[in-house]
Amino acid sequence: MSALPTSSITHLRGRSQVLFFRILCYRKTLAFLMYAAIALVANFPVFPGDRSHLNSYTNYDIVQTTWFLAYTPYAILHLHNPFYTDLVNYPTGVNLAQNTGMPLLGLVTAPLTMLVSPVASLNLLRWLAFTLSAYAAYWVFKRIVSWNFAALVGGLLYGFSPYMITQGSLHLNLTFVPLPPLILYAVYELVVTQRESARRWGLLLGTFIVAQFFISAEVLATTAIVAFIAIFYLSLLCVREVPRRLPHLLRALPFVALVVVPLLGYPIWYMVHGHAHYTGPAQGYVNVFNADLLGPIVPTLAQLTAPRHLAEIGSNLVAGASDLSENGTYLGIPLIGISVYLVVRFWRKLWPLYLSLLISTIFLLSLGPKLIIDGRKWTLPFNLPFRKMNHLPLLENLLPVRFSLYVLFFVTLLVVLGLDWIHEERTSEGHTGLWLPVRSRHDLTGQLVGWIVTATAVLTLLPAFPYHSYRIRVNWAESKKGLAIVPTGSRVLAYPYPSVFADTPMLWQALSQMRFKLYGGYVLVPSATGEASLVPPALSPTNVQAMLENSVSPSPVPGIPSDYATSMTLLANEINVVHTHNFHHYQTRSSLHATIDSVNMKNHTLIVWVSRLRPILVKISNQTRLRGAHSQLLGIADFQPGQNLLITGRETTGTVNPKTERQLREFIINNRVQTVVVDLGLRDSSEIAHWFTEAIGKPSRAGAGGEIWLDATAKAQQAQNGHPPVVARSEQTTTKFAVSTAYHYR
Repeated sequence: MSALPTSSITHLRGRSQVLFFRILCYRKTLAFLMYAAIALVANFPVFPGDRSHLNSYTNYDIVQTTWFLAYTPYAILHLHNPFYTDLVNYPTGVNLAQNTGMPLLGLVTAPLTMLVSPVASLNLLRWLAFTLSAYAAYWVFKRIVSWNFAALVGGLLYGFSPYMITQGSLHLNLTFVPLPPLILYAVYELVVTQRESARRWGLLLGTFIVAQFFISAEVLATTAIVAFIAIFYLSLLCVREVPRRLPHLLRALPFVALVVVPLLGYPIWYMVHGHAHYTGPAQGYVNVFNADLLGPIVPTLAQLTAPRHLAEIGSNLVAGASDLSENGTYLGIPLIGISVYLVVRFWRKLWPLYLSLLISTIFLLSLGPKLIIDGRKWTLPFNLPFRKMNHLPLLENLLPVRFSLYVLFFVTLLVVLGLDWIHEERTSEGHTGLWLPVRSRHDLTGQLVGWIVTATAVLTLLPAFPYHSYRIRVNWAESKKGLAIVPTGSRVLAYPYPSVFADTPMLWQALSQMRFKLYGGYVLVPSATGEASLVPPALSPTNVQAMLENSVSPSPVPGIPSDYATSMTLLANEINVVHTHNFHHYQTRSSLHATIDSVNMKNHTLIVWVSRLRPILVKISNQTRLRGAHSQLLGIADFQPGQNLLITGRETTGTVNPKTERQLREFIINNRVQTVVVDLGLRDSSEIAHWFTEAIGKPSRAGAGGEIWLDATAKAQQAQNGHPPVVARSEQTTTKFAVSTAYHYR
């Protein structure tokens, strides 16, 4: 047979290259679509761009994140400082550079936020967080290994890891992590491979750093620490290579600085010295968010197939079963076993030994300053590594448990490399199927064990998707149309008072395109001593803020009095604890049947409920007889929320009285309050609404689940000058009990 002409060979070679490129692009597209589909399942039935649902919890961090996404386009459109605002925590304002502002994500989704809703932007970004994080890891692994399937598995392990599953319930800024793999790979290119120009990868690394800073400065700091540790260990293990490779790295650093210095200089300065900044750590040098030594081997409720008993144990290892968002250290015994097997089998390649050293070090950092095993602290004769670094400037806000992101990334890298090496061995022997030829019973047993362990590892890591989702049911009075009567730029005093305990007014503000300012807010602010605080500064008179804030908090707020808005005060003569089913045997005309809401042992008082909307303050004196369900004598420390009581005593005026009405008028005048908005769906909102009505007159608009007072300062001044406010009939302010939102604070 005659040979093909040279032109034909060239043509066939060109066509084969095009076909190969198409197949490669097809694989990359297929990987992206697979990750995107799994991310859809994670958030189902909430779809990307959905404006009607919030995933996970319906207040606290989710609402705060929505507010941050809404603020960025507002600041750009109105030429405001993106790192400071007084739209919340008025009049002090808030240093947004020290908060989890995510301005880059807010900028990217600005059109959707302005045209649709910041909630739509949030749901789009939650979907992209999983998809892009998995795909970025896949892209990095694909450049390191030759087997596409190994890279595909690596993307799954990283993008849908226990860290991602748990943080994904609340923290968008900590879940949107496609950049850490890219940053670490850029460092790998500059330090190890050095295949391309230092200028290109220096500029890329600088761009990745800047982008990550404007998503999460904390993730950037932890990534930088991990990169430094990785370079340090590599330098020690390959010390002879350092003189040859160092010049390439040094040539790249000016290009990194060329991007980083001009773009991050001012934000970092504002973070440290800007207006309304706080000093010290945001959550304390010794905090509860440290990894537990059992965390990698005990599953949590975030795993779909975990045995219930084990999952309940694992869910309590970090912050308790009620908050799994920081409990993402789980790896599973099968995955750990696979990793150990790969290290033992391929240790001669040296990379497994290096990665195991890196994984161990990062895991030690995630344990924090103290060793914790099964929730109990253990005293060691030496300090753990985190103790040495958590007092360094700009690193004091790091939470140790969040290093688990990198533990799993490098475990995933080890698995990806191991799969690729196994694949190379098989292809070199001419085997391309899933099974190797069985030469003996030993070979068959080994393959079966391998597949069983692999299948078990997959099953143990399956996430308990989808997340819970809640439809936003904001009252008409708190919607954009309902708040249209509030003057633009108006200073609004809202109930619930915005704080870490209840931040739904920030959602009203975000949905209204920031048309008004709020007193209070769920943000980090400086306390009276300049340290970080999640409690808004106390405004005078403080008991007014206390009655607005304590009403929706689980316990008295630090720094302000423990006052609640109550309809009546009961000076107790006798209190009996009774069982619900025995209540009818004990009730008399002179007794009050109530349920304990909270106990204040310092002031010897109880807040009790006759119904959900009628709070009563009970004062206990030395003469009060306290008896348990079996007639045993009790002390106030024996009372617990939820207990049923029969109370006898003398009724007096509640905390809503002429004195507090005068103080409310003083608060409104002193702080120049222009508008008041009261949500009528909360537990004691009827008392709050009655309080405002008695102090400054009937609302400008009532009904639809909320009440709004305009010109509050003018009305308060008139009432203070001797002109009695126009007060609606009491039944009008006590019968508008429509549940206004899906947010239940108690």
